[in-house]
Amino acid sequence: MILFAYGIRDQQLTGGPGWMGSDRYDVLAKPSQNDNPTGAKRSFDEDFRSIRVRMRALLADRFHLAIHKETREMPIYALVAAKNGPHLEESKSDGLTINNRRGLVTCKKVSMKAFVDVSHGPHRGGQDGD
Repeated sequence: MILFAYGIRDQQLTGGPGWMGSDRYDVLAKPSQNDNPTGAKRSFDEDFRSIRVRMRALLADRFHLAIHKETREMPIYALVAAKNGPHLEESKSDGLTINNRRGLVTCKKVSMKAFVDVSHGPHRGGQDGD
């Protein structure tokens, strides 16, 4: 829930109590009428940002979550083409498929950006202006 609420990846989350990695919770939350008082249709990105903001508030309220942001040097990986260029064939699949299980990522008709995003954990865009 923290990863989703703050738009970060697993390796970016450090600290916290020991139970944070083992205890599991079902959280039921219902948006209030104040979330979209005009009822105007919003884009997917606007709804997604709104859900993240509400999730942050929920974590602070129900779990007393307090966060601290800091910059750290961390190892990175670079996805580069081989010396003789990429040896990939254009997809002949009918539809987009991304299946991500720990240690195995299967993609069909997927862009390299989508592949990198999905193979490095839950992440969608930046941190919503944070």
